[in-house]
Amino acid sequence: MDSVFIMLNQISFSFSPGSYLAVLPAYSSVFMLMAAGYFIHFLPENVKESYRGLFIKVPLVMQLTVTMIVAILLYSMRTTDVMPFIYFRF
Repeated sequence: MDSVFIMLNQISFSFSPGSYLAVLPAYSSVFMLMAAGYFIHFLPENVKESYRGLFIKVPLVMQLTVTMIVAILLYSMRTTDVMPFIYFRF
């Protein structure tokens, strides 16, 4: 329980903004993907329908190419390190 109180105290009162400087460069591609997702989510519905319709109208080869590019970009954003389950440390 002592570790829990120390951790909660650090989160509540001793969190330094310097921690962001270590996280942002390491996960910049992930944050950009999240920002793009939020941007697309809040687009008006008629804009979303127009680019969906455009995607349906392009030839199948182009659809497959776009799909493969998106899949490769998403795959390249994954981390190569095995991240240990956080609760194994407690």
